[in-house]
Amino acid sequence: MTQLTISVPTTADDSREEIPLAELVEQLTHKLRNQLSVIITAASQLDENIRDKSDPDDLSLLTAVLTAADRLEHILQRFVQYGCPDPPRPIPININDLCLAEVSRNQIIASGAKGGVRFITELDHQLPPVFGDANHLRLILSDLIDNAVESIDIKGTISLKTSCQENAVVLTVEDTGRGIPAGAEETIFKPFLSLHSGLPGMGLAIARRLTRDNQGTIDIVSRRQGGVMVKLKFPIMEKM
Repeated sequence: MTQLTISVPTTADDSREEIPLAELVEQLTHKLRNQLSVIITAASQLDENIRDKSDPDDLSLLTAVLTAADRLEHILQRFVQYGCPDPPRPIPININDLCLAEVSRNQIIASGAKGGVRFITELDHQLPPVFGDANHLRLILSDLIDNAVESIDIKGTISLKTSCQENAVVLTVEDTGRGIPAGAEETIFKPFLSLHSGLPGMGLAIARRLTRDNQGTIDIVSRRQGGVMVKLKFPIMEKM
């Protein structure tokens, strides 16, 4: 693979040094995350201090700050994962626990931006574990839910279902949003392509890369009745 570089000035006479782009992205992201951490910590402390005695409008503004900070943190994670992805560190993963954690997190975010988004879970409680990287699988599911939320204009549902089929654990994420635009089926996995307004369109590109890195498959179908269904398959741990 060709390594991308960028020239940056190193001295007053504008002599330049070639720096790998991945390294530059990593350094810039680290600095941005440090500042973002300060914002999140300060806003969270302020939220605790004024929640019971502040004006509802002030609380709404503070919630908007925390929501935006959470989204920005996720965007930075996307850049890092696409520019310089971490190798998988497989451990046994319970997909149901992962679903419940991400639904809980996204319910808070969605209620701040789109109060009409409802989450439905249909989980197979006999589901065996899969062998994968916990952070990778969390990012995959978080990206898919983010895309689903962005596709819903005012009201809609996002459904998460798990099942066991043959030698694989299957997770489907369905939404009742706008679906995939006509002619976009072949380009939905391209980085920086945005099908909906809002976050940069890197989620599906990263989701596919991380799914493949963890020995899984991902398929996306635009439903006739509206919305999108994404199907993930990961090998059952005992069968690997």
